[in-house]
Amino acid sequence: MTNMEPDIQSLVSENTELRDEVSHLTHKINSMESQAKRNNVIFYNVEGHSAESFEDTLDAVTKVMTETMNIKYEDFAVLNVRRLPSKVSGPKPVLVTFAQPNHKSKVMMGAKYLKSQKISVSHDFTDDERNTRRKLKPLKDKARHDGCFSVMRYTKLQIDNKL
Repeated sequence: MTNMEPDIQSLVSENTELRDEVSHLTHKINSMESQAKRNNVIFYNVEGHSAESFEDTLDAVTKVMTETMNIKYEDFAVLNVRRLPSKVSGPKPVLVTFAQPNHKSKVMMGAKYLKSQKISVSHDFTDDERNTRRKLKPLKDKARHDGCFSVMRYTKLQIDNKL
């Protein structure tokens, strides 16, 4: 039995190294996924149907941005637009990828014009980011209930200007 101890120690060491490597690679993948989604937004309740063409979907989103959100057509460049699968009835959400981060920023700032509409827009978060935000939401709500200024900045919660 004692002659097996070096083999066991070797396997334990290798297992630890592999776990560290998997953890590192998982972090890297999450970072790359977040980076890939940084220019994306999701529009909800934009009229259309799931079988429409790229041009039809682009026209519908462009109409919302120019007519409802008061964004000039020259102020944004769309790289990709597509309907996302959805379990709810009604129009499918639309994923829009912009050429530059400032194009996305203009859309997010223009979201205030959608309040009177049934259309809404949100960031395209990764699953990990969404889960983190879901966990922070009760803390944000409690801080607001207590009279503190609180806002979420991606995966960070800011309460009274402190992260």
